[in-house]
Amino acid sequence: IVHHDIRAENILITLHETAKLANFKFNRSSFTGTLEQSQNLERVRYCAPELLESAHNFKYDHKCEVYSFGILLWEIAEERTPYEQYNDIVKITDMVCNHKYRESFSKDSQMPLSFTSLALKAVDHDPKFRPEISKMLVVLSNCFEEFKTQVSYIPDIPQNLETTSKHILQNEYDVLDDNLQNLVVASSSSIAMQTEVFKEIVPFSKFHPLINEIRSIFYEIIYLDQAAEHNKRICNVLKQRVYAVDLATFELNIMRNFNQEFFNRKNYSSLQSLVSVITQIKRFISDISQMKNLIKLKYVQPKNIEKTFKGLCRELDICIINIDSESFRDMVNNKIHTEEETKSLKLDQEDLSNYLAKIEEEIGSGIGELSNEFSLMVLKINAMNNTMEKLLDEQTKQQSKNYNDKTVNDKLKQMIQSKIDKIFAVRQLRISDYEKTDEESRKGRVTKWVNVRNKGEEFAFKIITEKERANVQNQVTILKELHDWQNITRIYGLTCEENKWYLVSEWAEY
Repeated sequence: IVHHDIRAENILITLHETAKLANFKFNRSSFTGTLEQSQNLERVRYCAPELLESAHNFKYDHKCEVYSFGILLWEIAEERTPYEQYNDIVKITDMVCNHKYRESFSKDSQMPLSFTSLALKAVDHDPKFRPEISKMLVVLSNCFEEFKTQVSYIPDIPQNLETTSKHILQNEYDVLDDNLQNLVVASSSSIAMQTEVFKEIVPFSKFHPLINEIRSIFYEIIYLDQAAEHNKRICNVLKQRVYAVDLATFELNIMRNFNQEFFNRKNYSSLQSLVSVITQIKRFISDISQMKNLIKLKYVQPKNIEKTFKGLCRELDICIINIDSESFRDMVNNKIHTEEETKSLKLDQEDLSNYLAKIEEEIGSGIGELSNEFSLMVLKINAMNNTMEKLLDEQTKQQSKNYNDKTVNDKLKQMIQSKIDKIFAVRQLRISDYEKTDEESRKGRVTKWVNVRNKGEEFAFKIITEKERANVQNQVTILKELHDWQNITRIYGLTCEENKWYLVSEWAEY
């Protein structure tokens, strides 16, 4: 699978700061036919030299992708547009192809040497000297790990620390003994002071964001629970626990004028801890509710799920116990039923084990091989793409024989497209399920729409011409197979309003 158009404009960022790869283009997407001059110029900035000087039958491959990704890495590091001094396609093509020009990193670049070396190798003029994508992934992962290590660096503790500590303790023993009584008195005083600190009043304005955050996380958990494919009972149990907390904190908001003593330093700290645990619960629900995450995060073993589930429940219980309010604790605890939770956990474990056993039987391999799901998906998409390519190759071949006969070529095109439609059936989306927002369109072609039944579901509607429709529909057929992969923009399909056709995909903020 190749993207055909890797550049900054096609990397979208969601509201939750997840990068999404958008605007896939397959072999039949024209490089110049369907784009305006300005769009072609921006694409040329990322094109490999062999693509810029290619003949009509040039075979685009993954080495072209590596080159484009190398340009993108340079752009990320330098925060500049590639070849920004040139605004002419011919000039950029000449510099890249004939002069083997490459953008260089600034002398004061803060990027690691391994990063800059990787980017420069990726844009090597000769494709065979460019690294493989898998190699690039390893190098970039190491760069990120190195950065995290530098940020969290803690000096090594001297090896003789234990000996030194014993020496100090021996020398100070008599002093400690002499001052023991003073220490006891001081400790008592300290405890009293600490109690006063805990009871120190904290303004409600400090609590309010925490209460709102709990409500916000709860709504996200509701969405995750509704979309769950696996471990539905466990997801529901955790949702109910967070629901109990949400009710109790909402009660605080309503009754704040009658419960002023609650808003103290101790409860403020406890509520912060509660938000942290609930955030972890939301992440856990996301991890175990979809098979792609179960496999990726090693949750395919039911025992791993049980361990994390019980740990989160225990942490939540501790947070509730630490809340200095009997009414708050009672409101939460009255909605928690541990026996039912245990039953739900056991049933979900059994269901997951049976599901995995069935898959193992069908594919003839062990659970450890399930991580190859992505490879299987790639094979499926390649098979679909190859089938479509053969049909379109047949169309091109026949059209070349009837170059001047538009009527014959139009009929031939319809016949081939009819074959594709029969093999890859695509259901048109209903425009009545969506509602256009007032948000300004992007570049005159992309508008924001929402689901009429759930205004929180946002979609990007991109206008496509009648001429583009068949080609886009063929791409949609394949791209919908990538629907569940985190860093690829979700494609939902095509819809029509009067004479306007739209490509419907997930909305990205940037």
